[in-house]
Amino acid sequence: MKALLKLLSGAYFIFASVYCFSACNSYTYLFLVKTPPYPWLSWVVDHGPLLYWLAFAAMSAAFWDERRNRVIVGGLLAQAAIGAVFTAKNLLANLENNWSAYVWSVAILLPMLVATAGRLNQPTSDEAPSSQSTMFSYSTAIMIATLAAGLSLGGLLIRNYGETRTIALHAKEFDLMVLVVAAHLWLAVLVVTLLNLVQTAAQRAGGRPLRMRRWAVLLLVFFTLDASTVRFLRNALSLEGWPIQIYAMLLAAFITGWGFS
Repeated sequence: MKALLKLLSGAYFIFASVYCFSACNSYTYLFLVKTPPYPWLSWVVDHGPLLYWLAFAAMSAAFWDERRNRVIVGGLLAQAAIGAVFTAKNLLANLENNWSAYVWSVAILLPMLVATAGRLNQPTSDEAPSSQSTMFSYSTAIMIATLAAGLSLGGLLIRNYGETRTIALHAKEFDLMVLVVAAHLWLAVLVVTLLNLVQTAAQRAGGRPLRMRRWAVLLLVFFTLDASTVRFLRNALSLEGWPIQIYAMLLAAFITGWGFS
């Protein structure tokens, strides 16, 4: 039940943040914010304050057993404060194509990110090393690499469609896509091999191999999502500079912590 509540609350905050971020770009602001292409999107925007407080209630219920953690309580209070302003402004329905939209896209993510960090930072007991294999799976790495390559190629296709109004690919473009996928897969295999070497060394040295494994996975997922998000924003929206770097890092950290919490 707690997992479902975190899923629902996190999904809404991610949606609200990405929607605000889309208002920063003139292209997405015109076709997504000013003229929503889907009826359900208009409904979500019109009921933004109600959905925000439902997401906040779900988030609070999910973290209720950990209410003595000051970091988590601080995150919840900050989320409530942001919600008050969010409601007063009816934010999603009144977004403008300026830097305020970017600020809101970041602000919506930060409180739950803090609360999730407080949850992940709680001490956990490591199990004693056993003969059972705890190596990282190559199949999982390949799945993550395929997803990352898909995000990268998806952004490229969206940008190509926006310029040419067609998704037809030439032979050179197809070859480039194959190379992109192959590069992601090669990098995934290399990273997993290095992580398994570190894991083996940690097991032989004693220490806390499971905690090391846990944070290694967190960092792997974070950097994969961060790089994929930056590439997607560059390919799909032609965005550059430090704003997208910061936003991609926050979004990747939010999704990673939200998923592992």
